[in-house]
Amino acid sequence: MQNDNADILLQELQEKLKTGAEITREELVRLVLTPLMGGESVLKERIKSAYHIVSESACLKTEEKSKLEAVIYAMADKFLESVEMEEIEEMMKMTRLGQKLFQNGVEEGESIGAEKAKLENAKNLLDILTVEVIAERIGLPLETVQKLKEESTDK
Repeated sequence: MQNDNADILLQELQEKLKTGAEITREELVRLVLTPLMGGESVLKERIKSAYHIVSESACLKTEEKSKLEAVIYAMADKFLESVEMEEIEEMMKMTRLGQKLFQNGVEEGESIGAEKAKLENAKNLLDILTVEVIAERIGLPLETVQKLKEESTDK
C-alpha cells in the first residue's frame, strides 16, 4: 500500500468528479485506503479529499455512501491526532454519517438522563412505597431499587 501514491489517485478521482465520469467500485475501495498509501499530501488532507469524493459521487446509493464514509471516519479516528480529528468531525457534521453519529450521541444522552431520572424518582419514593412497587412502576430492576434502599438507610 505504501508504494501506491494517494495523491495521484485522489487527483484522478477528483478529475472524474469534475467531468462526471463514473468512479468504479475498485477505485472507491482504493480511495478509502488512501490513509495507508504513500504520497506528498498530509494525512488529514487525504482523508478530507477521500470523504469529499465519496460524498459527491453520484454513482453510489445512499447506503453505500454511508458505509464508505464510515470506513473513512474509522481510518481518520485511527490515524489522526485529536485536534485534526475534530476538524474532520466538523466537516462530516452535516452528512448522513454525521447526523447519525450526532443522533446516537443524543439518544445515548437521553438514555443516561432518563436512567438518572428513574433513579432519582425511586429514591424519592423509598419512604412511601415498597421496593417491589417502585421497581415495577418506575421500570427499574428490583436489585437496583433494593440497593438504593440499602444506601439510603446507611446514611
